Amino acid sequence: MTIPIDEMAAALVQARTDLAQIPPLRESHGLGSVEDAYAVQDAVNRHWLNHGRRLVGRKIGLTSPAVQAQMGIDQPDFGMLWADYFFTEGEVVDTRRFMQPKAELEVVRDGQGP
Repeated sequence: MTIPIDEMAAALVQARTDLAQIPPLRESHGLGSVEDAYAVQDAVNRHWLNHGRRLVGRKIGLTSPAVQAQMGIDQPDFGMLWADYFFTEGEVVDTRRFMQPKAELEVVRDGQGP
């Protein structure tokens, strides 16, 4: 069976655009491998870049072995930091832009913003 990478990417883009939660792709589309998950992420990233979003950094998550065990994985995950999701100290953030607002510190290598 062919994994519908573009279909899954479109579902994620639509969910983000509508601020609507969707079922995990492993349940709704049969996503099963890390390689396919990163292929979906690449397709989503291409979409956003083609629609004007600006990439300002990359991030790594789930670096703690304890958290990896809790999530049932054995390696960190990797993602993108977009300019429209980069906020600095003291900046007011409109939480209506998010489904489940949370804050997470990200270290910037040279201390400079986007």
